[in-house]
Amino acid sequence: ERRQEAEAALRTAVDSSAGASRIAELLDEAREAGVNDSALLERAKTEGEKGRLDAMVDEARRTIGATEEKIAELEAQAAKLTGKDNRKARSAALKEALELRTSDSFVEAQQLIKDPEKEYQKMMAKMAEREERDREQRETVKQTLDSALASGDISDLNRAVLEGQKIGMDVSAALKQLNVMREEQEEQERLQRERAENE
Repeated sequence: ERRQEAEAALRTAVDSSAGASRIAELLDEAREAGVNDSALLERAKTEGEKGRLDAMVDEARRTIGATEEKIAELEAQAAKLTGKDNRKARSAALKEALELRTSDSFVEAQQLIKDPEKEYQKMMAKMAEREERDREQRETVKQTLDSALASGDISDLNRAVLEGQKIGMDVSAALKQLNVMREEQEEQERLQRERAENE
């Protein structure tokens, strides 16, 4: 029943061209529910990507419009600043206009408008690379944590926990073990001090 409801909701969203985020949400739910209509799943994926691309193009257009407006204001301001006394102010305004014209956000927005599909594919490839790098980093930290836990070395485990926290991993179990190991070490040191005092 859950599978049928998820499939129906996804089909309705795709047919009615619901927003990209809604389709993506329903697509995830459909996969979790075990929907296996490959044609529907592919259509939903395509619609979701198309919606995402449309949103990116709209945002690029807004970025271009706002940036061009600011550039025009700065150039008009520079044109009004005539004479030797206004040279520094005129130069500063023109420099700011040039920085806007060559800014990453403005250039990327122009490239996206010029060839949306190509730029979208490049962005998706970069995102996939970043996700793969993050996955590899998490795997490396997990192996380091496992190794440190197995060896019982407090300093190695402490470094591994800090690395895991830095990248947002759930290291609560390792942190508990680290605290237990620290308490055991403190207890051993206390007992050694007591023995040394009694001798």
